[in-house]
Amino acid sequence: MHSLLVCTVGGAPAPIVTSMLTEPRPEKILFVCSRETRELVDTHILPAVSESGWQLSPAQYEIISISDPQDLAACVREMETQLTPLVRRWRAHDPQTRTVTVDPTGGTKIMSMSLALVARRWECTFRYVGGTARHPGTAGPGVVQTGAEQVFQSHNPLDVLGYQTAEDALTLAAAGDYAAGQRLLEASARGAREPNIKRALYTLSQLLGLFAAWDRFDHKEALSTLRDKVEKNCADLHRFLAPETCLEVERQLPAWRQRLETLSAERPSLELIEDLLGNAARRREEGRYVDAVARLYRAVEAMAQWRLATQYQIPDTGAVPAERIPESLRAKIALEPDGTATLGLQKAYELLYAVGDPLGQRFKALGLGEPGRSALEERNQSIAGHGWKPMSQKGCETLWQKTLALAAELGFDEAHLFRFPELKPRSA
Repeated sequence: MHSLLVCTVGGAPAPIVTSMLTEPRPEKILFVCSRETRELVDTHILPAVSESGWQLSPAQYEIISISDPQDLAACVREMETQLTPLVRRWRAHDPQTRTVTVDPTGGTKIMSMSLALVARRWECTFRYVGGTARHPGTAGPGVVQTGAEQVFQSHNPLDVLGYQTAEDALTLAAAGDYAAGQRLLEASARGAREPNIKRALYTLSQLLGLFAAWDRFDHKEALSTLRDKVEKNCADLHRFLAPETCLEVERQLPAWRQRLETLSAERPSLELIEDLLGNAARRREEGRYVDAVARLYRAVEAMAQWRLATQYQIPDTGAVPAERIPESLRAKIALEPDGTATLGLQKAYELLYAVGDPLGQRFKALGLGEPGRSALEERNQSIAGHGWKPMSQKGCETLWQKTLALAAELGFDEAHLFRFPELKPRSA
């Protein structure tokens, strides 16, 4: 194994020397120093190491300078900027044999804290040099006597901080960004060494991955994730999710599976219409009005397509036989050479209205078919349609309310729309 040691340098060189000489000795060392302690590397640390019989070449160590060892924000920022690229480069050569050890013993309290904060994202072990004997007469626990140093090893605290990572991911999920939460959890799981925590982080990432796939309408991927990963490992969620949330997830799994099986069929269904409405609701809550309106527009169109397919034996609005179109409407529609017509959203509703269908009548009553006045017009004139303007919140809200009123004809209401569960973190 090839080891990289990252250590802070403060006013006590002896613990650093002890850490350096602990077997196996590091192949490379990064000394994190302030302006005041930089010279200690040359005047104390390297000579002490040399006296032990180990000659350290200049290529084997590097000095990283911190501008202010008492400024926490500056220390974290500078260590992240300088150390993390070096650690990544070291590990990238061969992650299987190249290890990283972090020792914050020798620096100021702020430097030690900063190094721990930065290093918690690395795949590494932590080392601390304590002692079995103290100099008499010193305050508190006292200063370790030279020669009485003792090295303590521990895993990366990221294993312990898995709970914080889970809370961060769940915060992202609450904001609708399931994919970002999934990526955060996966990165944390890769660095975790405790098997139970690693497995629980992966399981929670898979649950968020399920919703991320569902949210992008990849229903087959969502179904596969639910069936092959989430259902099998559901018990692991208890480590990071509140008990009531776990119970709700477990209770809902069969219904989610059934719903996703229907959605994966890729044919008109009430579940697909509801899925579009739920997706639009999430985009609306996030303030992503262009995306929300795109889903609403598609939901309005899907309602007409579903009604035509289930009630009038017209499965495809892209190829409607001329004989299915009433005489009063046929003259307004261009027919293809094969005698079929392509009906867009407006023409599909005109057809429903012409045959006396209640959905077509509700569409007309809501003014959605009025040229220049329809709530659908703002979408067409926006960047999401054929124009250049952003989609306004007011325009989105108007179309949302009109779409819900139209959906009520099919039995939908806002209070009972399908929603993803609220994922509450487990309290400490």
